[in-house]
Amino acid sequence: MGRIRVFRGSQEEEMSKSFESDKNNTFKLAYFLFNNEFSSINLKRYINELTNISYPDKPKEENKRKELLYLFTEMLTFVINEEKSEPNLHEKDSNVEK
Repeated sequence: MGRIRVFRGSQEEEMSKSFESDKNNTFKLAYFLFNNEFSSINLKRYINELTNISYPDKPKEENKRKELLYLFTEMLTFVINEEKSEPNLHEKDSNVEK
């Protein structure tokens, strides 16, 4: 469950920064807890699999697929940036099975 925040007037920039901060913190936690599952190699594989399937007759499943595709793409961007900033911490990614 998300936190409730109150913003006064037109504080779109503050809301946007808050959202980005929350998203970044969520990605950090997920990557810390599940770094093997969220390695760049695995994320690319998940994205490829999600790109190659579709559920034209099942709108709920298709929406879930699109949401996962978006999340994994965002997570991949985060992981790539993390690996660039501290490459020695992520050497085990190269040992993950393809």
